[in-house]
Amino acid sequence: MPRPGISPRGPDRDAALEQYRRRAGVYDRELVLFEPIRRLAISRLALRPADVVFDVGFGTGLSLSMLRQGIGPRGRIVGVGLEVGSAMADAAGQPAGLVSGVCAPA
Repeated sequence: MPRPGISPRGPDRDAALEQYRRRAGVYDRELVLFEPIRRLAISRLALRPADVVFDVGFGTGLSLSMLRQGIGPRGRIVGVGLEVGSAMADAAGQPAGLVSGVCAPA
């Protein structure tokens, strides 16, 4: 029996985008309980000033401020996701040029 949102050809990109758009406004609040794990994961990256970070599954840009702390003003963040439009444009208030986006098909 096929699972919802998954066709025999693979994941349904349109369904994934619709779900993302529906939940994006509350997503960051839903992850508050996982904040210690996210902080630990980012600290284990051992980021240095001027590093380049690829944030695969960029989503709402939740990790941007912590990543920026590690790489400083000379570093760069490349966000990869299904949709980089509004989230990437806002980029959590990050300076122009620090964050760039790549839209990857599902």
